[in-house]
Amino acid sequence: MKKIISFLFVLFFTSLSFNVFSQCSYNIDMQDSFGDGWNGASIDVFINGSLTTNLTIATGSSGSGSFSTYTNDLVEFSFNSGSWDSEITFQIYDPSGSQIGNYGPNPQLGLFLTDSSNSTCPAPSCLPPSNFSASNITGNSADISWSAGTNAISYNIQYGNSGFILGNGNNASSGTGNYSITGLSPSSAYEVYIQADCGSGDTSTWAGPFSFSTSLQGAGNLNCTSGFPGAAYVDNLESQGLWSGDFGTGNGIWQLNSGTTSSFGTGPSGAHSGLNYFYYETSTGGGNSGAIVSTSIDLSSAASDAELSFWMHAYGSAIGTLDVGLATSPSGPFTTIFTSTGQIQTAETDPYVNVGVNIASYIGQTIYLQFNYTRGTTGTSFEGDIAIDLIEILSCFNCPGPSNVLAFNTTGYATDITWNPSGAESSWNIWYHPIGSALGASTTVTNDTVSLTNLTPVTTYEFYVQANCSTDSSILVGPYFFTTPCAALSPPQLQDFSSGFPPNACWDEADNGDPGTGPSGLGSGTWITDGFANIGTTGAVRIYLYGTAQSDWILSPQYDISTGGPYQVELDFGIFNLSSSAPGQLGSDDRVELLISDDGGASWIPLTNWNSSYVTAPNGNHEIISIANYTGIVQFGIWATDGSVDDPETIDVMVDNFEVKQIPACPQPLYILGSNITGDSATITWNPGGSETLWNIQWGTAGFNLGSGNIDTTSNPSYGIDSLSPSTAYDFYVQAICGSGDSSIWSGPYTFNTLIQGPSGVDCSAGSGNAGIVFLDDLEIQGGWTGDFGTGNGFWRVNSGGTTSSGTGPSSSHSGNSYFYFESSTGGPTRGTIVSPLIDLAFAANDAELSFWIHAYGATMGTLSVGISNNQAGPFNTIFTNTGEIQTSNNDPYQNVGIDLSNYIGQQIYLSMDYIMGSSYTGDIAIDLIEVQSCLSCPSPSGLTLNSITADSANISWVSNPNDSTWIVYAVPASSSLANTNPLTVFNDTVDLLLNPSTSYNIYVQSICSSGDTSILAGPLSIITPCSVTPSPYFTNMDNNFPICWVQETTGDMFDWTLNSGTTTSSSTGPSDDMTGGGSYIYIETSSPRTQGDSAIVYSPLIDLSTLNVAELRFFNHMYGATIGALIVAISDNGGASYNTIFTKSGDQGDIWNEELITLGNYTGTVLFKITAIVGSSFTGDIAIDNFEIREAPTCPQPFNLNVINLFSDSVDLTWSAGLNETQWQVYLVSDTTTIGNVSPVIVNNDTSTFAIGPNSTYSFYVQGICGPGDTSLISGPFTFNSPCVSFVSFPYLEDFSSWPPLCWDLTGGTSTCIHYNNSAAEGSFWSWSSGQNALMTSPVFDVSTMSSPELIFDWSHLYNTSYPNDALEVLISDDGGTTWSQIWYKSGQDLESNDGATTSDAGSFISSGRINLSTYGNSIMIRFNFISGFGPDCFIDNVEIKEAPMNDIGISNGDVPNGDNACTLGISDIIVTIQNFGAAAQSGFNIDYSINGVPYIETIYDTIMGGSSLIYTLSNPIDMTADGTYDLTFSTNLNNDSDNSNDSFGPLSFENFYSPIAPTANKDTFCISPPFTDSFTLNASGPTGVTIEWFDSINGNSMGSGNSIVVYPDSARSYWAAYKDFTAGNIGRNDINNGGFYNFYGEGLILEVYNTISLDSVTVYPADTGFVEILLYDIIGSPLYTDLYHISIPPSSNQGVKIPIGISVPPGFYTMNAGNATTTNGLFRNTGGSSYPYNYGSDASITGPTDGNNAFYYFFYNWDISTESCYSDFKEFIFEDCTNITENDKINFDIIPNPNNGVFNIIFEKTMNGLSKINIYDIGGKMIYNKDITSNDNKINLSNIEKGIYLITVENNLYKTVKRIIVQ
Repeated sequence: MKKIISFLFVLFFTSLSFNVFSQCSYNIDMQDSFGDGWNGASIDVFINGSLTTNLTIATGSSGSGSFSTYTNDLVEFSFNSGSWDSEITFQIYDPSGSQIGNYGPNPQLGLFLTDSSNSTCPAPSCLPPSNFSASNITGNSADISWSAGTNAISYNIQYGNSGFILGNGNNASSGTGNYSITGLSPSSAYEVYIQADCGSGDTSTWAGPFSFSTSLQGAGNLNCTSGFPGAAYVDNLESQGLWSGDFGTGNGIWQLNSGTTSSFGTGPSGAHSGLNYFYYETSTGGGNSGAIVSTSIDLSSAASDAELSFWMHAYGSAIGTLDVGLATSPSGPFTTIFTSTGQIQTAETDPYVNVGVNIASYIGQTIYLQFNYTRGTTGTSFEGDIAIDLIEILSCFNCPGPSNVLAFNTTGYATDITWNPSGAESSWNIWYHPIGSALGASTTVTNDTVSLTNLTPVTTYEFYVQANCSTDSSILVGPYFFTTPCAALSPPQLQDFSSGFPPNACWDEADNGDPGTGPSGLGSGTWITDGFANIGTTGAVRIYLYGTAQSDWILSPQYDISTGGPYQVELDFGIFNLSSSAPGQLGSDDRVELLISDDGGASWIPLTNWNSSYVTAPNGNHEIISIANYTGIVQFGIWATDGSVDDPETIDVMVDNFEVKQIPACPQPLYILGSNITGDSATITWNPGGSETLWNIQWGTAGFNLGSGNIDTTSNPSYGIDSLSPSTAYDFYVQAICGSGDSSIWSGPYTFNTLIQGPSGVDCSAGSGNAGIVFLDDLEIQGGWTGDFGTGNGFWRVNSGGTTSSGTGPSSSHSGNSYFYFESSTGGPTRGTIVSPLIDLAFAANDAELSFWIHAYGATMGTLSVGISNNQAGPFNTIFTNTGEIQTSNNDPYQNVGIDLSNYIGQQIYLSMDYIMGSSYTGDIAIDLIEVQSCLSCPSPSGLTLNSITADSANISWVSNPNDSTWIVYAVPASSSLANTNPLTVFNDTVDLLLNPSTSYNIYVQSICSSGDTSILAGPLSIITPCSVTPSPYFTNMDNNFPICWVQETTGDMFDWTLNSGTTTSSSTGPSDDMTGGGSYIYIETSSPRTQGDSAIVYSPLIDLSTLNVAELRFFNHMYGATIGALIVAISDNGGASYNTIFTKSGDQGDIWNEELITLGNYTGTVLFKITAIVGSSFTGDIAIDNFEIREAPTCPQPFNLNVINLFSDSVDLTWSAGLNETQWQVYLVSDTTTIGNVSPVIVNNDTSTFAIGPNSTYSFYVQGICGPGDTSLISGPFTFNSPCVSFVSFPYLEDFSSWPPLCWDLTGGTSTCIHYNNSAAEGSFWSWSSGQNALMTSPVFDVSTMSSPELIFDWSHLYNTSYPNDALEVLISDDGGTTWSQIWYKSGQDLESNDGATTSDAGSFISSGRINLSTYGNSIMIRFNFISGFGPDCFIDNVEIKEAPMNDIGISNGDVPNGDNACTLGISDIIVTIQNFGAAAQSGFNIDYSINGVPYIETIYDTIMGGSSLIYTLSNPIDMTADGTYDLTFSTNLNNDSDNSNDSFGPLSFENFYSPIAPTANKDTFCISPPFTDSFTLNASGPTGVTIEWFDSINGNSMGSGNSIVVYPDSARSYWAAYKDFTAGNIGRNDINNGGFYNFYGEGLILEVYNTISLDSVTVYPADTGFVEILLYDIIGSPLYTDLYHISIPPSSNQGVKIPIGISVPPGFYTMNAGNATTTNGLFRNTGGSSYPYNYGSDASITGPTDGNNAFYYFFYNWDISTESCYSDFKEFIFEDCTNITENDKINFDIIPNPNNGVFNIIFEKTMNGLSKINIYDIGGKMIYNKDITSNDNKINLSNIEKGIYLITVENNLYKTVKRIIVQ
């Protein structure tokens, strides 16, 4: 859209020569019909081959310009196109005053006029130089050159800052045509004037000014010879603050802004940092420049150096000039210290650039900054928005600032901040404010920790700290940020999710965890916004359960229910079929739970749950759950899982209207349901809300207002309703009565539909007449129906066959060929109403009935309401309603509906069909064959027939009745009505009607039987008169309606063309607007159900070419998409009997409208065009046409068939076909670095000519035919081509994918191919590819031999989808020509998540790959991107860059604590970091800053790290983790002048040393084991409060119980130890024996899958009697992990289980649990039914099924007790003696120190062992893992490489053997 502009008349005129003499001048008058300037268009004037003048109108409607010439100068004029050339006209006058040309609208592009000047001014003897150019521009120098002027001997040069006055510049001279200027300032614009000196005082005029700008230089060049570096001034431009000047909200002024600017094609996409930035708005209107001035900046305490740093964004075709000035007064004068002119960035999303300017000369002063912007004068006027952000004044100060600034203890209303003092200060100033607000005043404090109060919850704050020393203050240290969390809400609180989900920052979601573990993966999940019951798309929350992957949470804010209770939770809840409003059912192990936490989320308590037995009412259920037993601060979670069984159900779980409120005195009823619904009755039931026994009820037709329905009171929660109408929707409400004056709120509405009833026929027995048809319409055409008809989505359509969407609609009509249906695909209105023609019941009697046929198939069927009214405009009374599906497939027959209309006898009526869409595209509803019958005394005529028709007449006949001889005939235009049409009375049953061409009519006939007795109208008979022949010239822009007299093919194709505006319904194909913007076009939609090869044909009207000399067809096509088919245009000159193809095109032609010109010189007379579009292989094949025109062909037609042949790296042959018979052409060869307006054409005499080119380049060429003097064709082109590639040697190299395929890249080699995304990126279409398919993109060869440290950087974007986790993106490098490739970057799974707003099919804002150093590879390299599809979302890359690495850049790439773990016994460990030198320069003497649990440490690195290399470095101080608790470590480098701080840091690393109990102690020393074993002793172990101690013995590791002490009765020598369970134990497996029996064949068992190491503490068996139970736990290859016999000595009571302690650690893997053959009991119980595998222990372990695969069986082992971490005490051994027979045996006594241990321990013997003694160590399965002969009393054993677990140590000699256990953890 063009911008609204004020009519300011401005001429922009730049002359590149001087001494303008009017008698020697050409004059040009210029006009713009719209008055907004030329919008980028201009005229270039060349004199003797040199560009001297550029003319345009910047704004306004007119302007003029002139330039001087000398006698016989060759003058050439070239036109440069703008955005609105159709508004442009101009006239050119030569020096004599004669008009030599009148041009426009749409002036010819390029060179359009050549003239020899008739100036009377002779050329001077010394002409000025020309063709100025600047090259080799750096930050402080530039080389300039020029072409010599006539007779020049030497040259005078003046240069200076842009805008300097000639005479005041820097002077220089040169004896040649070039000069090197040095001593310039970076980031500055300069102007140069040059004068030729021809000797003897003869000099030319000054030529110029010529402009160039030195290179931008970023900040970071501060050199502090004294003091400390810091910021004297920082402003993130979040508010205007104390800035003054040209601020405002209009155009031509500076504004504060966030996001994009108000104009497209210019400005940034957002701020550089923070939320806001400043920018100058260049939309038309307002001033042409604006200046803003900063507040005062104090450099009085600065020392040694100072630098200005700011960030700028300059994107747009009309970027002007930004001048940055500095002054010591706010009113100036300002000295310019920086200038930038023209565009820097090339897109809104390009990053800001940093600018640094040295201002050391201002040290000791107070200064002010000025930013002054002047509009540009080129390009589109409003595309000149320039932006600035984050302004800093950096200097050196003697008062150091504080460090390690930190915010902590942050609540909703307060936070603490702290810092490390530098040591010199006595107080500090603190500033804090919400992001986006002004900084405000500071607060002075004297402590280095301070509390900030009165904060606002859910707000991000920015704060700064400044130290105050004795003589001065430090810089402001900051900004730092903290965000206040949500504060607890006080009920009542309702969340209706109307603002989406999460509705605000206080609600959250999680994508993992269960009620036992709590939520994890906060911030992501698959709960999304949708319409409740899939009605609409907003206002509720939905999760889609379909497989086994979901375990997602909704997490509420906290609520404070400590006062005002008791409370309850209410919510709307329902289970619905996928994308449907029909109730569904959860799968077998699907589950949704509402939980509450009263301990800050540490644990979650179920309140209620919904499973596969849950029944959802048609509109969902209203759930009420009491929380009267809870108080304090609570939080709620809704957890949904689809379990581990992949059930066939695919359902939507819906939640809405979540409310916490007081429990009312009278609760409302719940769960309203309907049953026994017939055509006239229904039974409604409900559940009482409390103990009430009496209810009020109301019911009525759907939508009635409470109070106006049928009312009753009942004492039964089941109520029968009769006397209902069939085919009608009703609402039902119920209210509890708890006592006098105490009633609940109403529950409802519950909506139900009575059964549909077909027609019963009219009853004419009560009066005269017979049954007859009053109205009959088979809906073959729209006819007299009015309302929301159209061809797009969201409209009623006339259709035959199936609808455009799958899974909905009928397969055909009920009768005839066509029917009406509503197209419910998205992208249009969601409701549509159509109204019938008049239905006349004025002469009907006794009875009347409506009959129609309906087809309602689709998962998201909406609501159809049939209404009736006496007025075509309504209002309509609803007589029929249907919601939801009736049929279940496309092929199901239509349903007949009958409705009594006897109340409307004697009236004239209209029917309305009103449809409200469901939630998605599967809601196409159809109607057909509408009839109204009644009893008639004067029958209507029948058999209305069209006998013949011409453009202006039609013959109609009908079948008369015995009683009629006169008839009234109406011919009603479709655009009019019956009431506005004059009837024709006829006396024969046939009539000739005079009509208009190309018009639709509805014909009605009425019989006159006798005076006062007439029939109802028969009809309508709908006809269309054909078109008359259309004269030439002919034009249609397709706007608003389908072009008149254009006809769709009805039998020879598969589908129709569609009229459309805006975008098509598919992404990555079709136009975004019509040819001119804002109008319409016709196109083919290639989405399903279209298949490859389908065709759509449309015919033009007949067009008479006889008025044209030579006709030309001109039209525009749009053929954009990866799977474009073909477009064919054919012509017929024999009325369509045969056609000749005159145009064909296929394949992707780019996202543009392509102009086509076809000369029709071989055709005269009347012609007809046939346009055929053919569907490609997929939906990305939409083809459109617009602006179809027949016009007079030019006398000099354009050349065509432009092409290139013999293409080499240095030359090419350009070829074309002559437009007529011309033999001379002007050829423009244009590189991608210039435009056609800057290129002089070459005149050639052959239609194939050779031109010189360069390699690795993109060229376009244009050709203009020369048919005779002054007779040239329009310019044809461009034809664009790429020259062959050679190695790239110029850097930096950037590929931004603005063109496709990218220059010199190879896209082959994969199983798929990348495509062009949005004209700006490369896309791997993972979502469209099969899993495992890949695409390669291989770069050209780069010769990096001149680079010190080359590096690769690129941008990427991808959405990680948990359902498709295998997407990957890989980057490889080759330095041997592609023979071998090495991986240099790789991301997959969760790592391939950019978190930048990417979706399944669209990129987000992109993130950087980070810098990838290439210096370790050869000099000749290639880069390859490998896109690997896991069938997930599409993947994108952009901005691939090869450049020199910065000199100084150090960072931490990895950190490691080798002995760090989350374990029971941690010790002292080294700390190792990997330091990466990302830069080119060698580095040493820098610091590593690291912290342990927040305590900072600094270590200086003196090793030298070469550029591109890394160093693995062990820090001097190890970390001591022997104390219980957690350990968090972070690392960063601190290098002066580091170019990139983003890669400095690494961490945190986190570890935990779990608590281990102290070894047991006993209450006595001597223990006897004589029968009956009554001697006892007490074991004690210590633990902190809340810790549970578990006890084990040494015989078989059996669990003995829990508690801080335990009493034991030993019967043998044993050792004891204790264990601390870190997490609360859980259990898995069945815990019931409801069906089954005892079984004594033990070959079968259960399969256990372990994902994270667990402790298996015990299992329960149900034995038939006493005996032994052998338990065998084997891994997947059959190795035993655990085997043991357990003796059951006491007979179990009936159905009494026996818990068998196990107590082993089970690492991740697959296992089987069996009862071994040593089991001697007569059977163990097994279940033979009712099992529901898998049985899960959170995400750590699962019993997945029985070993025999029969999931009906469950074998032997029940209620497995499991925990995930156990820490064990040391063994404590107690020796027991047989007190009845004490003898001294030479036992083997030894200690294991320590025990438990980490695999390293000592075995110490009490006395010396002989050489025959051995130590053997076995794992728990009996496998020997270690053996050794005993050679000393103290034996050190190192088994640090074994797994955690329990092991057996056996020490034996030839007499004795002692066994003890150790625990390795």
